[in-house]
Amino acid sequence: MNRLMMLLGLVLAILVVVMLGIGGYWIATRPSLFKDAPFPSKDDQVRITVERPDNADEMTIANKSAIKLKVLAFNADDSARLIPRTQWTLEPAQSTTYARSNYRFKVVPEFSGDLTIANKSAIKLKVLAFNADDSARLVPRAQWTLEPGQSTKYARNNYRFKAFKPAIFDELKAESGVIGSDVTVSGDGGTIRIEGSPAPEPKESGVIGSDVTLTDDGKAIAIAGSPKKPVTFASSVPENLKVCVYNKDDAAQIVPLKVFSLGTGTTAEWPEASAEFTVKVFRPQFLDKPLATQTNVRDQSTIKIDLKPE
Repeated sequence: MNRLMMLLGLVLAILVVVMLGIGGYWIATRPSLFKDAPFPSKDDQVRITVERPDNADEMTIANKSAIKLKVLAFNADDSARLIPRTQWTLEPAQSTTYARSNYRFKVVPEFSGDLTIANKSAIKLKVLAFNADDSARLVPRAQWTLEPGQSTKYARNNYRFKAFKPAIFDELKAESGVIGSDVTVSGDGGTIRIEGSPAPEPKESGVIGSDVTLTDDGKAIAIAGSPKKPVTFASSVPENLKVCVYNKDDAAQIVPLKVFSLGTGTTAEWPEASAEFTVKVFRPQFLDKPLATQTNVRDQSTIKIDLKPE
């Protein structure tokens, strides 16, 4: 029994020596604490300065095109655009606002009124309309028989067309690509042409956090905007620091949203920053030492950590 107790005591003593050696090495070699980067002379010298662009809390989505548009907004991480957060229908020159953040957008033309199909050829024609995605033109949506000089109207959208000379076995005279404008069928009977231009197709954007502008040139819709600026952290304090970001409503501040390690003259970015949050700066040690706190920090801010002038 005595031998066992002596053995256990020897093992414990060895463990204590090893732990003391490791602790001493850690203290001697950790640059953020003692060796290469001394502490500021006083803890209260560290300060946080926040610079934020003069951005409104809400972004503007403006339809500057000549057509009615349905606009869908998706979360920035919904790259497949499966679940819209919200949507609007905007008339030309109309705009709306939404809480500023990063989103993806999808814009779909809302066609109104009718397009005109006019037979300006010299012969009687049978005209068939197909869905725009029916490239083989297999299933007609509608058809009309038009005398020379006659016209008809149909709900405006993108379609494909065929023109036949009516007979026991109709003679195919012309086929069109996708057309969403008024349609003109012309020719002298020998050669028939179907003329028109496509209406703009739905358009998708990348990630946008700025104001959004929607335009069109009669053929395509354009979505203009840019991602919101990431939050930037920069330190000029002559030691390594730990920067913790907390939810603005987190009174306990135990589990941070994000943690950054900053050395002298280094920076870090936080692209997916919350709309508003709290920043705390610590001296990293066995029990981290709080040095400075800043509440109500907004996204897209530049956060500078430095020493107060003496």
